Amino acid sequence: MVWFSRLYLFLFLFYSPFYLLSSLSTSSPTSPFCHPDDTSALLQFKNSLSFSKFLCERYRRDASRPCLTMCWKNGTDCCKWDGVTCDDITGHVIGLNLTAAGLNGIIQSNSSLFRLAHLKSLVLSYNHFNRFQISSEFGRFQNMMHLDLFYSNFSGQVAPEISYLSKLHTIDLSSNYDLRLEASTLKRIIENTTNLTELSLSALDMSSIALISLMNLSSSLTSLDLYYSRLQGKFPEGMFRRPNLQVLYLDGNTNLSISFPKYNWSSPLKQLSLSSTNSSIDLLSLVKCFQNLNALFLRNCHFTRSNDLLLLSNLTKLTQLELSSNNFSGQIPWNSLNLERLTFLDLSNNMFVGHLPEFVQITQQNFAFRPTLQMIN
Repeated sequence: MVWFSRLYLFLFLFYSPFYLLSSLSTSSPTSPFCHPDDTSALLQFKNSLSFSKFLCERYRRDASRPCLTMCWKNGTDCCKWDGVTCDDITGHVIGLNLTAAGLNGIIQSNSSLFRLAHLKSLVLSYNHFNRFQISSEFGRFQNMMHLDLFYSNFSGQVAPEISYLSKLHTIDLSSNYDLRLEASTLKRIIENTTNLTELSLSALDMSSIALISLMNLSSSLTSLDLYYSRLQGKFPEGMFRRPNLQVLYLDGNTNLSISFPKYNWSSPLKQLSLSSTNSSIDLLSLVKCFQNLNALFLRNCHFTRSNDLLLLSNLTKLTQLELSSNNFSGQIPWNSLNLERLTFLDLSNNMFVGHLPEFVQITQQNFAFRPTLQMIN
């Protein structure tokens, strides 16, 4: 780890995480009474799993509200239950948001969950499904548009049947650390989900994936999260030229090499993270290609020029910037950092020397300091 020789600087403002929990929704007052088959399926699903108060209280957003499924009672309208959304005409359940509901157990292939045939959105994030494999029965949700299994403790292979969900717009399987995505399954997902706009596969094992296959993802894709996914080889340069891609996270793939288009290209990318990848970062090419960036994360990278930081003045839309652990030295080029716009700046674990500019010392509007200054012997 590289430390400052005379000055340790760390400017840090806590900000909302890349992953935002979905808000809970209920049906409108004009909705019909919940379909009895769906009421039965929901209650059976609840009773097939155990409840963990610890999980619920640790991850739920609103501590003043009871854990979701605790309010599900037989003889009441399931369309008015927390986390349940019904169709306004048929009364069928079309949305189920069980984020941090304290669910603990295994979703078996005969689970009553799979009887909810009209589901369009399913969120099971922040629960614990005992590192069991994702059931092939998930492929039965033919109307599914949004599938979110973030941090829900699934393991094994991603079920190939997920590819049957051809109407999907968003898929989040991320942070299931023992989950593996095979090349054949990804190929089928890519071929069938032609309307996909957001794909999150961070922390999955994707080591068997041929990176060139990513070029076949839907042209509608706006967000791709492959953080710590064990990617290997050269990332396709063409991915940076996709017409609608605005968010790209590749950090933590230590065997991934990356290069930017050499010619001028106005990319729509707004957020880019390349931290801890096996790449030589040419900031000149980066600045030319990605003028629309508002968030750039380059922790623990290799830079091709010693004066690269001066080029950052060309990224006029930046609000978040991370450059920690890069062995930079000398004076910090404050004039290139657009301090009045930045809300997050991390320059820690470098070898900069000098003093904080007066603007940074007196302002409390955009920065929080931890600590402001710390002298290192």
